[in-house]
Amino acid sequence: MRKRWAGGETDEFTPADIDGAGKQGVIVLAEFMTGIGPEGAKPFLETLVYAWNGSKFAHVKDVEKKLEDAKNADEVHARLAALKKRQ
Repeated sequence: MRKRWAGGETDEFTPADIDGAGKQGVIVLAEFMTGIGPEGAKPFLETLVYAWNGSKFAHVKDVEKKLEDAKNADEVHARLAALKKRQ
């Protein structure tokens, strides 16, 4: 189950060929803050990947998993390019 975080800011919303084979989708990079306590108020980046399936945008968890710990938009795009080269 995906974690839900209150608040946040979208850093980037970009159309992309997410599988290297022309599958169109979008990548959303959003910055959120952790909650309260000793680890509270620390920002983190969440990368979300969706592909158009003909009627709606569907979550593409396998690609998202490969991008999830990227630190910024440049790193997400570099990883996506590397994934495309491997296919």
